[in-house]
Amino acid sequence: MATALVDAIRERKGEAVAAELLAEAGLPRSPSPDDPVREARAAILHRALRDRWPDEAVELGRTSGRRAGQALLEKQLPKRARSLLSNAPWTISAWMLSRAMTQHAWFFTGSGAFEVADGMRFVIRANPLIRGESADRPICVFHAAMFEALYASLVDRRLICEEATCEAAGDDACRFSFGLDPSLSATPSDRPGLVPFPVPPGPLGTTLRLRRGA
Repeated sequence: MATALVDAIRERKGEAVAAELLAEAGLPRSPSPDDPVREARAAILHRALRDRWPDEAVELGRTSGRRAGQALLEKQLPKRARSLLSNAPWTISAWMLSRAMTQHAWFFTGSGAFEVADGMRFVIRANPLIRGESADRPICVFHAAMFEALYASLVDRRLICEEATCEAAGDDACRFSFGLDPSLSATPSDRPGLVPFPVPPGPLGTTLRLRRGA
Protein backbone atom coordinates (compact mmCIF):
# COMPACT_ATOMS: atom_id res chain seq x y z
CA MET A 1 0.00 0.00 0.00
CA ALA A 2 2.87 2.40 0.76
CA THR A 3 4.47 1.73 -2.61
CA ALA A 4 1.63 3.36 -4.54
CA LEU A 5 1.85 6.54 -2.46
CA VAL A 6 5.62 6.82 -2.72
CA ASP A 7 5.45 6.33 -6.49
CA ALA A 8 2.80 9.03 -6.86
CA ILE A 9 4.84 11.51 -4.81
CA ARG A 10 8.02 10.68 -6.70
CA GLU A 11 6.34 11.33 -10.04
CA ARG A 12 4.93 14.67 -8.87
CA LYS A 13 7.72 15.96 -6.60
CA GLY A 14 10.87 14.18 -7.73
CA GLU A 15 13.24 11.57 -6.40
CA ALA A 16 14.86 13.82 -3.77
CA VAL A 17 11.55 14.66 -2.10
CA ALA A 18 10.46 11.02 -2.16
CA ALA A 19 13.75 9.99 -0.54
CA GLU A 20 13.29 12.64 2.16
CA LEU A 21 9.82 11.31 3.01
CA LEU A 22 11.07 7.74 3.09
CA ALA A 23 13.78 8.75 5.56
CA GLU A 24 11.20 10.56 7.69
CA ALA A 25 9.14 7.36 7.81
CA GLY A 26 12.19 5.30 8.73
CA LEU A 27 12.32 3.45 5.42
CA PRO A 28 15.83 2.99 3.98
CA ARG A 29 14.53 2.67 0.43
CA SER A 30 11.36 2.73 -1.59
CA PRO A 31 9.39 -0.42 -0.75
CA SER A 32 8.51 -2.87 -3.49
CA PRO A 33 4.89 -4.05 -3.80
CA ASP A 34 5.93 -7.27 -2.03
CA ASP A 35 7.60 -5.55 0.93
CA PRO A 36 5.55 -5.37 4.13
CA VAL A 37 5.53 -1.86 5.61
CA ARG A 38 4.60 -1.21 9.23
CA GLU A 39 1.37 0.73 9.44
CA ALA A 40 2.96 3.43 11.61
CA ARG A 41 5.46 4.16 8.85
CA ALA A 42 2.76 4.15 6.19
CA ALA A 43 0.78 6.59 8.34
CA ILE A 44 3.78 8.95 8.48
CA LEU A 45 3.86 9.02 4.67
CA HIS A 46 0.14 9.78 4.42
CA ARG A 47 0.34 12.48 7.08
CA ALA A 48 3.35 14.07 5.38
CA LEU A 49 1.37 14.23 2.13
CA ARG A 50 -1.49 16.08 3.80
CA ASP A 51 0.77 18.39 5.84
CA ARG A 52 3.22 19.35 3.11
CA TRP A 53 0.92 19.64 0.12
CA PRO A 54 -2.65 20.22 1.35
CA ASP A 55 -3.77 21.52 -2.04
CA GLU A 56 -2.56 18.39 -3.80
CA ALA A 57 -3.29 15.81 -1.10
CA VAL A 58 -6.67 14.77 -2.49
CA GLU A 59 -5.41 14.27 -6.03
CA LEU A 60 -2.28 12.39 -4.95
CA GLY A 61 -4.25 10.37 -2.41
CA ARG A 62 -6.74 9.30 -5.06
CA THR A 63 -4.02 8.50 -7.57
CA SER A 64 -2.17 6.29 -5.09
CA GLY A 65 -5.41 4.69 -3.88
CA ARG A 66 -6.43 3.71 -7.40
CA ARG A 67 -2.99 2.24 -8.02
CA ALA A 68 -3.15 0.30 -4.77
CA GLY A 69 -6.55 -1.09 -5.79
CA GLN A 70 -5.21 -2.21 -9.15
CA ALA A 71 -2.16 -3.76 -7.49
CA LEU A 72 -4.42 -5.63 -5.10
CA LEU A 73 -6.42 -6.99 -8.03
CA GLU A 74 -3.40 -8.04 -10.07
CA LYS A 75 -1.23 -9.48 -7.32
CA GLN A 76 -3.66 -10.80 -4.74
CA LEU A 77 -6.76 -11.92 -6.65
CA PRO A 78 -6.26 -14.88 -9.00
CA LYS A 79 -7.13 -14.33 -12.66
CA ARG A 80 -9.86 -16.96 -12.51
CA ALA A 81 -11.51 -15.19 -9.58
CA ARG A 82 -11.36 -11.84 -11.40
CA SER A 83 -13.04 -13.42 -14.42
CA LEU A 84 -15.74 -14.94 -12.21
CA LEU A 85 -16.49 -11.61 -10.56
CA SER A 86 -16.53 -9.68 -13.84
CA ASN A 87 -19.03 -12.04 -15.45
CA ALA A 88 -21.36 -12.78 -12.55
CA PRO A 89 -24.56 -10.76 -11.98
CA TRP A 90 -23.55 -7.53 -10.29
CA THR A 91 -25.33 -8.30 -7.03
CA ILE A 92 -23.40 -11.54 -6.69
CA SER A 93 -20.04 -10.11 -7.77
CA ALA A 94 -20.40 -7.17 -5.38
CA TRP A 95 -21.32 -9.44 -2.49
CA MET A 96 -18.49 -11.87 -3.19
CA LEU A 97 -15.93 -9.08 -3.47
CA SER A 98 -17.17 -7.55 -0.21
CA ARG A 99 -16.82 -10.90 1.49
CA ALA A 100 -13.31 -11.41 0.16
CA MET A 101 -12.32 -7.93 1.38
CA THR A 102 -13.71 -8.66 4.85
CA GLN A 103 -11.71 -11.88 5.08
CA HIS A 104 -8.50 -10.16 4.04
CA ALA A 105 -8.94 -6.68 5.47
CA TRP A 106 -5.49 -6.93 7.10
CA PHE A 107 -4.09 -6.00 3.70
CA PHE A 108 -5.51 -2.45 3.71
CA THR A 109 -6.60 -1.71 7.29
CA GLY A 110 -3.79 -3.25 9.34
CA SER A 111 -4.78 -3.13 13.01
CA GLY A 112 -8.00 -1.26 12.19
CA ALA A 113 -11.39 -2.98 12.07
CA PHE A 114 -13.17 -3.34 8.72
CA GLU A 115 -16.78 -4.33 8.18
CA VAL A 116 -19.39 -4.31 5.45
CA ALA A 117 -22.17 -2.42 7.19
CA ASP A 118 -24.98 -2.58 4.63
CA GLY A 119 -24.59 -3.89 1.13
CA MET A 120 -21.75 -1.84 -0.36
CA ARG A 121 -21.28 0.48 2.60
CA PHE A 122 -17.98 -0.04 4.40
CA VAL A 123 -16.77 0.95 7.85
CA ILE A 124 -13.21 1.26 9.13
CA ARG A 125 -12.74 1.80 12.86
CA ALA A 126 -9.43 2.83 14.43
CA ASN A 127 -8.07 3.59 10.97
CA PRO A 128 -4.28 3.48 11.42
CA LEU A 129 -3.56 5.79 8.47
CA ILE A 130 -5.24 8.75 10.19
CA ARG A 131 -4.77 7.84 13.86
CA GLY A 132 -4.36 10.96 15.98
CA GLU A 133 -5.16 13.36 13.13
CA SER A 134 -7.76 16.12 13.16
CA ALA A 135 -9.54 17.63 10.16
CA ASP A 136 -12.68 19.57 9.30
CA ARG A 137 -13.73 17.07 6.62
CA PRO A 138 -13.21 13.41 5.67
CA ILE A 139 -9.62 12.79 4.59
CA CYS A 140 -9.44 9.06 3.77
CA VAL A 141 -9.28 9.60 0.02
CA PHE A 142 -6.72 6.79 -0.33
CA HIS A 143 -9.13 4.15 0.96
CA ALA A 144 -12.08 5.58 -0.98
CA ALA A 145 -10.10 5.50 -4.23
CA MET A 146 -8.83 1.99 -3.54
CA PHE A 147 -12.37 0.69 -2.94
CA GLU A 148 -13.56 2.51 -6.07
CA ALA A 149 -10.81 0.95 -8.20
CA LEU A 150 -11.76 -2.54 -7.01
CA TYR A 151 -15.49 -2.23 -7.56
CA ALA A 152 -15.32 -0.20 -10.76
CA SER A 153 -13.04 -2.86 -12.23
CA LEU A 154 -14.97 -5.95 -11.17
CA VAL A 155 -18.58 -4.88 -10.57
CA ASP A 156 -19.38 -1.86 -12.76
CA ARG A 157 -17.22 0.89 -14.26
CA ARG A 158 -19.75 3.57 -13.19
CA LEU A 159 -19.34 2.97 -9.46
CA ILE A 160 -17.73 5.70 -7.40
CA CYS A 161 -16.86 5.60 -3.71
CA GLU A 162 -16.92 8.48 -1.25
CA GLU A 163 -16.20 8.79 2.45
CA ALA A 164 -19.25 10.00 4.36
CA THR A 165 -17.85 10.17 7.91
CA CYS A 166 -14.28 10.19 9.18
CA GLU A 167 -12.59 9.64 12.52
CA ALA A 168 -10.25 12.54 11.79
CA ALA A 169 -13.30 14.81 11.57
CA GLY A 170 -14.57 13.66 14.97
CA ASP A 171 -16.87 10.84 13.83
CA ASP A 172 -16.88 7.44 15.51
CA ALA A 173 -15.73 5.64 12.35
CA CYS A 174 -14.72 6.14 8.74
CA ARG A 175 -17.70 5.20 6.57
CA PHE A 176 -17.65 4.73 2.81
CA SER A 177 -20.52 4.30 0.37
CA PHE A 178 -20.95 3.80 -3.37
CA GLY A 179 -22.97 5.67 -5.93
CA LEU A 180 -23.12 5.89 -9.71
CA ASP A 181 -21.02 8.44 -11.58
CA PRO A 182 -23.63 10.76 -13.17
CA SER A 183 -21.20 11.66 -15.95
CA LEU A 184 -21.12 8.09 -17.27
CA SER A 185 -24.12 6.91 -19.27
CA ALA A 186 -25.10 3.28 -19.31
CA THR A 187 -24.03 1.22 -22.31
CA PRO A 188 -25.21 -2.21 -23.49
CA SER A 189 -22.13 -3.76 -21.85
CA ASP A 190 -22.95 -2.34 -18.40
CA ARG A 191 -24.74 -4.34 -15.72
CA PRO A 192 -28.53 -4.03 -16.06
CA GLY A 193 -30.51 -2.76 -13.09
CA LEU A 194 -27.45 -1.60 -11.17
CA VAL A 195 -28.17 0.36 -8.01
CA PRO A 196 -25.58 1.32 -5.40
CA PHE A 197 -27.03 -1.08 -2.79
CA PRO A 198 -28.27 -3.32 -1.24
CA VAL A 199 -26.31 -6.44 -2.00
CA PRO A 200 -28.16 -9.62 -1.02
CA PRO A 201 -27.04 -10.93 2.39
CA GLY A 202 -26.49 -14.50 3.42
CA PRO A 203 -24.09 -17.25 2.38
CA LEU A 204 -23.77 -18.07 -1.30
CA GLY A 205 -21.54 -21.06 -0.82
CA THR A 206 -18.59 -19.44 -2.61
CA THR A 207 -15.60 -17.79 -1.00
CA LEU A 208 -12.89 -15.88 -2.84
CA ARG A 209 -9.50 -16.01 -1.22
CA LEU A 210 -6.88 -13.40 -1.89
CA ARG A 211 -3.30 -14.57 -2.12
CA ARG A 212 -1.42 -13.64 1.00
CA GLY A 213 1.47 -11.36 0.26
CA ALA A 214 2.55 -7.80 0.87
